[in-house]
Amino acid sequence: MLSHRLFNDTIQPTIAPASVTVLPASVFAIKQSGIEVETQGGSRVRLSSSKAPILSAGQMDALAQSGAVTVPFPEMCFGSNSLRVAVRGLVIGVDAVRALASVQTSSEAMDSIKVAFAKEWTEKSEKLHGKIKQIERPYDWTYTPKNYCGTLGFEDGQSGESDPRSFVETTERIDVDMLKRNEPILWYDEVVLYEDELADNGACMLTARVRVMPSCFLILLRFFLRVDNVLFRIHDTRIFHAFDSPHILREYSTRECNYARVLARVPAAGGLMHAAWSGAGGGGASGLRGARSGGGGTTGTSGMDLSLLNKPDWVAAGMVDPIGVNVYLGPRGSEESEVIVDGVKVCVWRDQLIL
Repeated sequence: MLSHRLFNDTIQPTIAPASVTVLPASVFAIKQSGIEVETQGGSRVRLSSSKAPILSAGQMDALAQSGAVTVPFPEMCFGSNSLRVAVRGLVIGVDAVRALASVQTSSEAMDSIKVAFAKEWTEKSEKLHGKIKQIERPYDWTYTPKNYCGTLGFEDGQSGESDPRSFVETTERIDVDMLKRNEPILWYDEVVLYEDELADNGACMLTARVRVMPSCFLILLRFFLRVDNVLFRIHDTRIFHAFDSPHILREYSTRECNYARVLARVPAAGGLMHAAWSGAGGGGASGLRGARSGGGGTTGTSGMDLSLLNKPDWVAAGMVDPIGVNVYLGPRGSEESEVIVDGVKVCVWRDQLIL
């Protein structure tokens, strides 16, 4: 039987743990909470979350000047928030600053998704004002963190220069049956990293959640994107470890489908069934077979509970579950790394860290 200790601390304000940038002092303290677990084999695992208010103007300026963030900040950026796990000298962490650093800065990224009325607006604007000039500092305005699945580092006092451990590709799968066991949850937390309403054209949100049971822990880093009348996008990173096992498993997946497909699943207001974060962290295949495909707007939505379109778990539950994707998708970034499953574009990569 493992032993554990919960903790709650207040620490001095800095940007996310292990970040290269330290922000100017803030009047807000950072609240840190978590759990320390000692396994039957004698190893210690520490999981913790850090939370503070959104960044001030001065903090954002400091980050921009340091080059840590090269895109305009989202409307709500919780730059001091983070979630991390430390085990056997290694630290795996997720934070807003490194996520924003992965947002692409190119004209191609900026134009990869256009709002529903983009073509009409461009044609009218060019008739009135002539050809539109190229933006000097283009970036992905949806704030999609490209291939961001956390950072691997080392505990305080260790440089890690001679440590050969790193994530390597694997065919191992997350043990879903273990996650479904009727076990007590020793610790659960959710951390918001950033949010933006995309100039009233939709919404994006990056959050991290963790739950610890007597047998294992699961971290879910989820990026949610809704572009009204265009598409939905879900990027998930699941980090799983069965205590006393010799490795940590990580699964990174992307899912994307058109807006109409999700809209077709929205029931009438009242008598709604809300998706819960169950099993391996949401995203099951319930409701898939009844979904329609095709583009379109929001006509005929009277009486529908459109608030569901703002719920990442509900949207993810209507897409194919990436844990159930049973095909080899090829190396990350290759042409073979993408498949279409029931109208959803899916990419899945799996790797492991040998402890």
